[in-house]
Amino acid sequence: MTTYKGNQTANENLSPSLQRKLESMEVEIVNDLTTGGSDKAASAETVKILKTSVDTHKKEVATTDILGHFKPDGATITVDPETGVAKANYASAITTAVNTSEQKMVAKTSIGQANGVASLGSDGKVPASQIVASAPTNLANDAVKVYVDNVSGNDSNTGASAATGVKTLAEAVRRIKSLGAKERKIILVGGRTFDEELNLEDIHGSYVSVNCEPYDNRASVKSVNIQGCSAQINLMNFDVEKRGTIAAIPSYGVNVYRCNWVTMYRMKIVAQSRGVFCSRVAYCLMDGLEINNAGADAVYCSESYAIVDGIKGTGNNYGYYASSGIIIGSAGNLSATTPQLKSSGGQIFF
Repeated sequence: MTTYKGNQTANENLSPSLQRKLESMEVEIVNDLTTGGSDKAASAETVKILKTSVDTHKKEVATTDILGHFKPDGATITVDPETGVAKANYASAITTAVNTSEQKMVAKTSIGQANGVASLGSDGKVPASQIVASAPTNLANDAVKVYVDNVSGNDSNTGASAATGVKTLAEAVRRIKSLGAKERKIILVGGRTFDEELNLEDIHGSYVSVNCEPYDNRASVKSVNIQGCSAQINLMNFDVEKRGTIAAIPSYGVNVYRCNWVTMYRMKIVAQSRGVFCSRVAYCLMDGLEINNAGADAVYCSESYAIVDGIKGTGNNYGYYASSGIIIGSAGNLSATTPQLKSSGGQIFF
């Protein structure tokens, strides 16, 4: 430890007051990284050591034993929530359920645990009962995909691919609702017939879509119910109809109520009453739909703004019905046994 006191000989020739001022400016030079104090200064050597340490940390690769600045592609590092240290026993317990480097699994507490920390079993690993599947996350673009297969799927699967899809539409919806990703997608495995309603209620955030893969082998669902959603909902390339094992369908094909923005593309809809029921929706786009055998209206619009284009279909009672709403666009080839267009306090512009 070195103390700098200036030039003592020169100080003796200065006035006492100035000399006291200079002496008060004495600074203690410190050569370690542990001594503190506002009246001390670090030496150039100490700063060099500190910089070297920071530079080394930036290049440190995380492993199952070292918590580094970053992790290599494909590695899954799980940190002890209490100590902040990465441990192999946490990682090995969780990564067994991971299918690709882009997917993540989350260890959660069992019901009733108050501290929010998954406890270790006698073997030093997180028990399987405390490892629950979360919706997979695509780390590249912060998008989420959940595949649904009611034949080969299982609701305990990751849902990350068609081969590991969940079984029910309800489970797929539950997962995407719990996430705040920029883009969330439910993918129906092609050719499947779901004896289940696709129920999209109270979904918020930016964007949610329901699609089908492969594109040329469409799946079908019992009906679609969309209510109270502020997120943009996009339906495309699947059918809503009585088909296969579906015993009955509700009076509507697609019901949209109190939503901000809903779009429907390339869908075939069969309904007992209304094909598309749209009420209190700020913006509803229907493009390339086929609506057949609607006992009431193929498209019903109430207190909503709807844009239609390229809609076709046969066996419907009414074509378009605007009740205190606005329907605008192209009528398409939608046939009806009674008036094609009907309004009650609404407007239709074709």
